[in-house]
Amino acid sequence: MLRQAGIGPEHRKPLHAEFVSAADRESITYRGTLGKDTLNTLLARLSRLAAEGWPAEAKTGIYLKFKALIFLHPESSQAIAVHLSRLKPTHPAYQILVGALSAVGNERAQEALLRLVAQSRNNPAVQASLLRALAVVDRQSPTTVNRFLVLANPPGD
Repeated sequence: MLRQAGIGPEHRKPLHAEFVSAADRESITYRGTLGKDTLNTLLARLSRLAAEGWPAEAKTGIYLKFKALIFLHPESSQAIAVHLSRLKPTHPAYQILVGALSAVGNERAQEALLRLVAQSRNNPAVQASLLRALAVVDRQSPTTVNRFLVLANPPGD
């Protein structure tokens, strides 16, 4: 019908989505997910969820909010690592936070996971789970790759 009116694809206005890069769309989505939450409000929510017995639907929501926080505010990764270092690896919050760091996988998130790996050197099971989380990161940083190389080829071999 548009062609019959003499309006072909070359004459149509581009869609707004065509002007927004994939990275910008991701940022917009994460900003909507995070809303007005901050690291402190999310950590407080983790405490409330623990008291409520970890309802399944709440786990997903808090995980997505932490992912958004880590993506939009990579500097929060170190504070998350500090919080993680106080939790037992079997704690649901530990699994949520490690999962969010791994899923975002930016350089700061990888640094936080590497810090936890170093802190867990006396606990091989925890260290292995953290290394698995790092292994699934889409774009591993040179520091992460080097850490894997050192672990695969320890000195003296």
